[in-house]
Amino acid sequence: MVNNKAVIFKNWVSDYPVVGEHFEYVADREVTHDLKEGEILTRNLYVSLDPYLRAKMRGHDETDLFGRFDIGEPLVNHAIGEVVASKNPNIPVGEVVYSFLGWEEYSVIPAGQYVEIIKNARESKLPLSVRIGALGMPGFTAYGGLLRYGKPKAG
Repeated sequence: MVNNKAVIFKNWVSDYPVVGEHFEYVADREVTHDLKEGEILTRNLYVSLDPYLRAKMRGHDETDLFGRFDIGEPLVNHAIGEVVASKNPNIPVGEVVYSFLGWEEYSVIPAGQYVEIIKNARESKLPLSVRIGALGMPGFTAYGGLLRYGKPKAG
């Protein structure tokens, strides 16, 4: 067991999210190294803050495009973490991975959830954070918008 710092979702949002009313920081949430087969424990390095998260805070039914957050659980989004324990033979301890992780210091990734090993993560000249920013979903969204709506032309 380790003490885990986390941002916990508390209540559905109708306007702007308010700290304490809709989410809160908790410093003593426990997470275990006692993993089930196929699970991975990560120490989270970077978590993305994307605009679509507001839709997940509204509490609509599960047919919504983005789903919704679970009350009493950490916020979850695209993130990068280092594997600190693993019962997944394809993802060893020490690897740096991209997945959906909680807004917390440590996350357990369940068996079967999408996990991408970031090859040569420590040797890259690019900071890891660009994978969830400029080279991640927000960057590709901006790039697509620029091409479709901006319609850039030479000169």
